[in-house]
Amino acid sequence: MSVIEAGYFDGKSSLKRPVGIVVSRGRMKIIGRDLEQEFDARLVRRSLRIANTPRWLYLPGGGACVTSDNAAVDRITRERRYERVLHKWESRPAYAALAVALVAGMLWLLVDRGVPVAVERIAEHIPVEAEAALGRETLRALDERMMRKSALPGSRQDSLRAKFADMARAAGETTPYSLEFRQSFIGANAFALPSGIIVVTDDLVRVSRSDGEVLGVLAHELGHVKHRHTMRRLLEGSATALIIAGVTGDVASTTSLAAAAPTLLLQTRYSRDNEREADAYAVQMMRRADLDPTYLARILTRMERSSGARGTRIPTFLSTHPQTREREALALAAAGETRGPQRGKEERIDFTGLWKEDCEQLYGLQFKPLEKHGVYSVSLCGPAGCLDPGTYRPNTTVQGDPTYDVLYAEEILIKQPRGDSTSYVKCASEVMPELPDR
Repeated sequence: MSVIEAGYFDGKSSLKRPVGIVVSRGRMKIIGRDLEQEFDARLVRRSLRIANTPRWLYLPGGGACVTSDNAAVDRITRERRYERVLHKWESRPAYAALAVALVAGMLWLLVDRGVPVAVERIAEHIPVEAEAALGRETLRALDERMMRKSALPGSRQDSLRAKFADMARAAGETTPYSLEFRQSFIGANAFALPSGIIVVTDDLVRVSRSDGEVLGVLAHELGHVKHRHTMRRLLEGSATALIIAGVTGDVASTTSLAAAAPTLLLQTRYSRDNEREADAYAVQMMRRADLDPTYLARILTRMERSSGARGTRIPTFLSTHPQTREREALALAAAGETRGPQRGKEERIDFTGLWKEDCEQLYGLQFKPLEKHGVYSVSLCGPAGCLDPGTYRPNTTVQGDPTYDVLYAEEILIKQPRGDSTSYVKCASEVMPELPDR
């Protein structure tokens, strides 16, 4: 009868005590200083053997012993059938590789297919009070880490709140929300938090050319609120981390998930379907409120261009699977519009309020300054080539010119004769400080 050297844990503290283990006539004795216990050996469970790593013996009552004598553990405990199968797989490299591949495949299937379905069901049953508390806590954490009080005048904030409330009311939308304005280094951005909190950065308001563009972004974010995309995104991120931690055994790392919720919300992106769903929701809401969906297309282009020009990262609002052009196309199609080169010759183009860079990018208009006082050389280019350039000076009406005419002080109407019909493009001169709301 041999003695197995081991370390003993009583299951109540982390203190490790050296002991000897003796097995005789179906009984297991644990003997140490001021310690002597005896158990039915059949009730003792052992950990699986993995190479020469230490083995654990789990004792009745909650205690455990750990030892490096794997051969002795195999000898004194009963081998179970599944252990023989596992040992066979582990001892053959081909079987081991196949097992790893199977586990990886099942894990991917669970994360990619199972988690979204489960999360969708769970999100529907989360208490409103719990979601509201999470939203408030997340906003507080963001204010501490990456945001400051908005520098926008209070009257400007109130105006946007009132306009969005009017838009939601006109569209028959009853989804609860609250609108918050903040300064942040993340640039032109907007995002939804749990419980319907929509955060808008000052830079987003500044980069917009009209309130209609801001309202388009807010409608998109309200779409995320309506479909609870933010809560589902948080649950998916947490569930994925928990699954991976469970598979790898790194369960301790999951204790920080709750504290990391704000970072998780900003770093994990909405899925392609989530973004398309929010885009479609925004377009429908804008149409019901009698607001041109092309506002959404314009701000998407400008946000991307602004982000790239400054060398900053693309905002979360744009950092998603669908390409910006694809999302523009959705809004333009909803408004019955397409990009300039694809237009029919007799189709009327009537975009009031577009600024110079929009016209250059969307419709092939070329603006070339002739002198310092706001005089522009304007060309209209299409598949058949470009018209001869004309000039336009703000606040001046061009008399007797069949190609160019001024409609308003801040707009130019470019008329391109094509047979018996006329196509129109309205563009605003960038020398004007601000466009009035229409």
